[in-house]
Amino acid sequence: MSIDITVEWNDDALASYLRDAPEAVLSEVRETLRREAEYVVTAAIPLTPVRTGLLRNSIMADQPEDTPDGPQVKVVAGKGVSYARDVHDGPERNYTEGGREFLKRAVDAQRDQVHEAVRDAMKRGLQDG
Repeated sequence: MSIDITVEWNDDALASYLRDAPEAVLSEVRETLRREAEYVVTAAIPLTPVRTGLLRNSIMADQPEDTPDGPQVKVVAGKGVSYARDVHDGPERNYTEGGREFLKRAVDAQRDQVHEAVRDAMKRGLQDG
């Protein structure tokens, strides 16, 4: 079973604004989230336990989707990897590389950067729109 983690900013004021934001703002935010999700993928790779490399190689960012709270993007690991959820959420093991909750830790490490990038994207969208 694959693991989907949504990169979000949990900022109610920001989400409230994005519900009615102009398309220029939404476009900038979508592109920024796509780029930031790739940074999360890059951060997750060295945190992922490796035995065969299949799980590590399955980490990817989906395309941004529009939701009622504005654009969101998911970072996914384990599509087609039956043990992905067990490795991510299971007990800590004696891994030589990486460890459990590798996606969550990567998202948490990038969270402030994502927030700042989204705010900057909104400013660009307002200036361009």
